Amino acid sequence: MKIHRLVFCLGAFIATILLGGFSQAQEKPVVMVADFELVGVPVHLKASLSGRLQAGVAATGKYRTTDPTVTRKALSEQARQQKMTDCYAEECLAKVGKALGASEMIVGTITKVKERFYTVDLKLVNISLLTSMNTVSESSRGDIEATYEAIDRAIARLLGVEVGALPSQPSQEFGALSVNTGIGGTQVYLDGQYQGAISEEGEPLRISNLTAGRHTVRVEHPDYQAKERDIVVKPNILLRLNLTLAAISGEEEQPSEARRRVQPEGVEKPSAKTRGWEKGSLAPKFLIFVPNSDEEGMKDFSTGIGLGIDGRFNIAKHFAIGAELNYIGFSTYEGTYSYYDEYMDEYYDMDLKATFSTIAIKFNALATFPINKFTPFAGFGLVYNSATLDMEVSMEDPYTYELMTVEESASGSGLGFQVVGGFDYHFSNKGALTAEISIPISQEIDFEVQGESFGTWNVGGYELVVGYRFLF
Repeated sequence: MKIHRLVFCLGAFIATILLGGFSQAQEKPVVMVADFELVGVPVHLKASLSGRLQAGVAATGKYRTTDPTVTRKALSEQARQQKMTDCYAEECLAKVGKALGASEMIVGTITKVKERFYTVDLKLVNISLLTSMNTVSESSRGDIEATYEAIDRAIARLLGVEVGALPSQPSQEFGALSVNTGIGGTQVYLDGQYQGAISEEGEPLRISNLTAGRHTVRVEHPDYQAKERDIVVKPNILLRLNLTLAAISGEEEQPSEARRRVQPEGVEKPSAKTRGWEKGSLAPKFLIFVPNSDEEGMKDFSTGIGLGIDGRFNIAKHFAIGAELNYIGFSTYEGTYSYYDEYMDEYYDMDLKATFSTIAIKFNALATFPINKFTPFAGFGLVYNSATLDMEVSMEDPYTYELMTVEESASGSGLGFQVVGGFDYHFSNKGALTAEISIPISQEIDFEVQGESFGTWNVGGYELVVGYRFLF
């Protein structure tokens, strides 16, 4: 009988302890710990930095935390439903937290202030009232390990525990990843986050300081079927991932979930044309003509204006040929001009008003350098000018000494050379803004008036050009 009583008392004691512990566990509030918002910090560090925060909060024993994977998926879905790029706004976070049964949430931001200097900001928010319960900020100087320590200090201050009360966490280990498909412009995603694109030259995209462990890589290109691969990154090892993509055939492939994601601010998926790799283009242009002030002939003429059109064809990725047809007019001169009279063997001065115009045909060879939306170019060209001078001459007749006014036209044509440089800015798949400057090397013309030589003039000038390039 005594033994039965002893067993009963012992069982009651153990049950009391277990139930008490269970009751205490049940009384712990549930908190949702969101991933860090990163400002100026590489996105591939988000998983390790956010993991440190979630592990630290759980280690305090003051809360029950929502499952990080479930939380992440719920936040992503909420952002998609609201057609947002992310779910960092407190109203968006609160909706997810309430759905997951949390009464409070912890949100944080890590900001790179300058090189090797970061700030960690944490906020504890009451989900029902959407009010801040506590806010703390810590800073770190040095490598990523120093940032982990700043996160620990911020957790301790936010939840009112000693830093020493947090269990020591193992140092993070990092590796690196190189992704290549051999197809320029391929978009690379790591764990659902956009990382960048493979270069136009087909050089791989490299991601450094990647947390060791399992990750998911996804690559996408508008003309190829997307591919996804699970990988394991090992500490201090560069993992080279080479993927082969299959071209899309038949019906157009439906856009994938990753492709529907809105790109981070300032990041746009390039296409064949926005990268400056169109087969050809046609550009109407507006020109400002500045006569060459260092040469005889045109040096005292005013600035003129003109219109033109050019066609360009890309022979290769970094080489193009082009042809231009330009008209330049309204370049004027008014002043005194001296001429030599062979019969009288004397020089005479005359008042001259002249207007210069020319039709120029150019053939250019250009080196092009596509860089995302910009395509700088430089090269040289052969120039054929067919020019006209419309003149009004006023002078004193050397025989009668009477004032004479004569209207004449001088014309001439000739070949010359120029160097040209500029850039195209591709703001859509159909068009680009083009700007360039051409510098004359030699553009001399023998002008004639009624079959008589009027002298050799250098009709070259600096041309400042803007236009719109239609791509095809």
